[in-house]
Amino acid sequence: MAKFTVDTHIFRELGELLVGRDSTALIELIKNSYDADATEIVVYGEALDDPRRGFITITDNGIGMTQTEFENGFLRVASRLKEEGPRVSKRFGRRYTGAKGIGRLAAHKLAHLIQVHSTPWSESPSVERYRLDAIIDWDEIEAHQTLDDLKDDAILIEPSQVSRAAKHGTQIRLERLRRRWTSAELGRFLLEVDTFAPSPVLVKLPKGVLHETLLFEKPFMRDSVNSDANFNILLDGVFTPNEDYWIRLAQTATWIVEIDARKKNRSGERKVEYGIASTPKAVKDNPKIETQRFLLDHPAPEEGPFFQARILIKEGAPDKQIRSWASRANGIRVYMEGFRVLPYGEPKNDWLGLDIDYWTLATTLTNKSVTRPREGAQT
Repeated sequence: MAKFTVDTHIFRELGELLVGRDSTALIELIKNSYDADATEIVVYGEALDDPRRGFITITDNGIGMTQTEFENGFLRVASRLKEEGPRVSKRFGRRYTGAKGIGRLAAHKLAHLIQVHSTPWSESPSVERYRLDAIIDWDEIEAHQTLDDLKDDAILIEPSQVSRAAKHGTQIRLERLRRRWTSAELGRFLLEVDTFAPSPVLVKLPKGVLHETLLFEKPFMRDSVNSDANFNILLDGVFTPNEDYWIRLAQTATWIVEIDARKKNRSGERKVEYGIASTPKAVKDNPKIETQRFLLDHPAPEEGPFFQARILIKEGAPDKQIRSWASRANGIRVYMEGFRVLPYGEPKNDWLGLDIDYWTLATTLTNKSVTRPREGAQT
């Protein structure tokens, strides 16, 4: 009887099709850590200009993987693990952002060799725990014609018992990089990290920007349980950014505007609350400025949208460095579960018409011509 076979080049073909850039591939691996309930992740790069000795590590404190989960999930193309049940993570109930195994395809796109070290999380302190150590050699895999022909040395898995107090989490190490990272590619990755999730500065204002809470401490961003400790990314090695422009932007802001469209009054009616507060910088120039709050009926209490938003406004022109960075990092973008939906918001990608609507509204409100940036530029 005839049967289907799968060529080992499927990883290369799908990886090139679904993951366009190296920087985007690395972002996909970061999202995998989010799906694994990580609250902290460290992305480290070294010698990326030399593919032979360069490497990248992605280390998180997520729930990790058992050998069974690794084999049935990571090693299975188009695995159904994330489709089983309500499609939320085990620990914090986060909605999954990944699917179809793009993470492992991203790993293939970035490097010839991948090492995985993972210690699973357990709710019970009495359960024996085993660390997973695995090596995937893509060159060895693709030396065979079909996946059915693979030998045992293409994928090595070695479990080892660890103490019950061992920290849970996963580290992925990418070696023998497929290509040299240019300064342009490195800059593109840093920009994508700056914009693939809302800035921490917008999520929690730096100390001293406001004297008191306006409408909320942190805006609601993700559909997860209250114990979710958020998601922090640390860039290290060659990925270390030169300067945190978001903090500088927050420290020079003049006004903070917050919108709460999730509010209900005691009768259960949907309301929209607006808050406008001046920063100490603005109060210094005008001590009589007062914080303002407004409460209005929700225009669509049944359909929504229901959201919280924070807007930083700066009067006057920023310095040259900030202005150059803001022209690339600012803009209208679409997010799902706190992660940017690419490629919307990229140059010449405005299929929702939000960029056009913004400039039309700005022209109407100011009652004068507003100079638009080049087509598709960020606002």
